[in-house]
Amino acid sequence: MKVSVSDVNPTQKRITVELPAEEVQPELDAQYRLYAGKVRIRGFRPGRVPRNVLKAFYGKFIEEEVAKKFIDRTFPDALKQEDIKPLAEADLEDFAFLEDGGFRYAAIVEVAPVFEASGYRGMELKKPAYGPVTDDDVEKAIAELQEQKISLEPVEQDVVEKGLVVTCDVTPYVDGNVQSQWVGEDLLIDTEEDPGLYHPDFAKNLLGSRVGETVEFELEYAHSDQAPTESWVGKKVKFYVDIKRVSRKIVPEVNDDFAKEFGCENLEELRTKVKERLEQSQREEMTRLIREQIDKKLLEMHDIPVPEKVVQNQTESKIRDLEVQYLRQGIQLDEDAFRTPEIRRMLQPSAETSVKLGIILDRIAEQEGIELSPEEEEEIYNGIAQVLKKDVNEVREQMAGTSLVERMKTNKIREKVYRFIEENAVINEVDPEEFFGQDEEDKGNQEEGESEGKE
Repeated sequence: MKVSVSDVNPTQKRITVELPAEEVQPELDAQYRLYAGKVRIRGFRPGRVPRNVLKAFYGKFIEEEVAKKFIDRTFPDALKQEDIKPLAEADLEDFAFLEDGGFRYAAIVEVAPVFEASGYRGMELKKPAYGPVTDDDVEKAIAELQEQKISLEPVEQDVVEKGLVVTCDVTPYVDGNVQSQWVGEDLLIDTEEDPGLYHPDFAKNLLGSRVGETVEFELEYAHSDQAPTESWVGKKVKFYVDIKRVSRKIVPEVNDDFAKEFGCENLEELRTKVKERLEQSQREEMTRLIREQIDKKLLEMHDIPVPEKVVQNQTESKIRDLEVQYLRQGIQLDEDAFRTPEIRRMLQPSAETSVKLGIILDRIAEQEGIELSPEEEEEIYNGIAQVLKKDVNEVREQMAGTSLVERMKTNKIREKVYRFIEENAVINEVDPEEFFGQDEEDKGNQEEGESEGKE
């Protein structure tokens, strides 16, 4: 096998593979014999069709099948031989059976650009000086658990009053056109504590209506903080709301029985577990805030191109994530609503950022020799085995080298790179107000810069 590589651009390589006749012809001959034995051509007995006749009728299909076998069999070896790590599935450019009996094909692969990562040692970072978790924090968290356990009890009255919960269907119109993305069925609207999914004054317009009625009202969206979508800002939206049921909230008492619903023996144990969870959340929040700074600095220090196809794949992944987020919130939208050019344009910048960060982190891992230990790799297979409820040896044998396992390895290495950067950084504690105030200032400067760029 002869392999040659050429650069198409900083993020693409063309790989050309050529196989000798002694490897190609036996496979091609075998495929022709297979077709000769099963095809029917008038004037010839089965198995007696001359090669030139068979080629005239089925040559294209036979050669395509043989070509696919050779490509599937040899391309991974070609990548390994040239030490090329593609970031996306390769695109076959062309293939040909040569006059000397050999076979040649070319494919385009997306790769990381060549660059030297720098500036990641000794980063100056900040973190907010959070105080310890207090008893008040614990009680607020328990109150949130209490909110989760609220149940609904049907009421005999059919009039919507403040404090009741309304089950309804909602259909909004703008300029006479139904807003299908925001049609809701069996929505629960709390007339006392409505979070304002549609508008801060939405629930007020339901008071006094009756079960079975369709309430019609219009709301104006003067500001973006009132609107669920920017397209409604500055417009009036007409709502048709079908009142289906009215219920009353039943709030559980916080006691030992309440604690048992969360797997605790008593209320004191629940408070202990809640405090531990809050402390864990605080640590995770600290990590997130530090890594946001790391991400920002790495992006500022490395102006590198990113593979276009990889960005497209990442954009698709973010669209799927967006669909899942809406479903978890109980919002069922048409699938086509997520496949619009506007959605893609909205998500592509963050997809490009994710891809670029991944490339930078991978390069740091390469430069610093950051790898997974055998024990860390074993953790991956153990985790998969637990999810699939299979023997870990069976999982290792079946899934070693698969895209799932390789992706999990990459994520685990990137996690180690973050920890490496944090361990080698200078991290200063600052007052939370100062920290978050600076964060808002940075966002303001960024938005101002983007605005000037558009002008």
